[in-house]
Amino acid sequence: MKKLLKFAKPYWGYLAVTVLAGIGCSVVNVWIIDILKQLIDESVKGKIGAVLPGLALKAALAVVVGMAANYLVIRMTGFFGAGILK
Repeated sequence: MKKLLKFAKPYWGYLAVTVLAGIGCSVVNVWIIDILKQLIDESVKGKIGAVLPGLALKAALAVVVGMAANYLVIRMTGFFGAGILK
């Protein structure tokens, strides 16, 4: 086990970025659910017109952040796995 940790030592940065990006993916998933909840609540109240632009902006931001975080998870996991296999 110590040998495996020794080989993985140069790749801890990739692993740390992977963990942070994974947390980012989870946060974005919760954020999207919250946006949908707000959308439903405001449409039931009949005030959707006033909050729709703000919710659309939040949704677009959530999608962009989610795409970046998902890409980073896949990319950094690949770097870490390829580095360990060397």
